[in-house]
Amino acid sequence: MNKWIFAFSLLATATSALAGDVTGAELYARHCVVCHQANGEGAPGIAPPISGTLMKRAGIPAGRNYLAQVMVSGMVGTISSHGMRYLGNMPPFNVLSDGELASVLNHVLLAFNGAEPPMAAEAFAAARIRAMPPAEVFKLRKSVLTQSGE
Repeated sequence: MNKWIFAFSLLATATSALAGDVTGAELYARHCVVCHQANGEGAPGIAPPISGTLMKRAGIPAGRNYLAQVMVSGMVGTISSHGMRYLGNMPPFNVLSDGELASVLNHVLLAFNGAEPPMAAEAFAAARIRAMPPAEVFKLRKSVLTQSGE
């Protein structure tokens, strides 16, 4: 009987390790670093910096909703950040769960922006329910920047 308990325990541990809890930093490294770079400074002309740029947006409810929507729906359109134009196309990250999206964004907000409080997975679930075309998310950005005073 003990060998079955050991075998089940070993299988459960292996399954947990494969599916296990992945940190926001690990998810960022897997999904975001190629465009936004390891330090969040972005890639000139392609992906804007997300380091030191999200505090005001994260500080208002509309901005937090916008950030969740960007990750769920993606965004297309030319933007300017720190005097540089970006012609990027942010893809939606619908391969990640709501909890994983929250982990990634919380990593970005805390590690690169010093912004709190953290985003809850429920914000991403709500964004999925009202998912938008990427061009509409771009329009939402303009409104949020005005509201946040950017």
